[in-house]
Amino acid sequence: MSRCPRALVTEKSFEYLNAYFFFEKGYLPNPGGWMDQPVKFIESIMVIAREFIKVGKKDADKQRA
Repeated sequence: MSRCPRALVTEKSFEYLNAYFFFEKGYLPNPGGWMDQPVKFIESIMVIAREFIKVGKKDADKQRA
């Protein structure tokens, strides 16, 4: 059984993933620096970044095995 991965992601989560994509390219949602961004945005970016790091480590471990 296979599913579309997007079906598992809520609309709000998808918005934060899109924001992370732009953040990685150097774009922030609001004018100013990172201290001028909403706390919710900063927290979500940190959570997403940590998850990408975890996935990267798991992939690296699999390649070593």
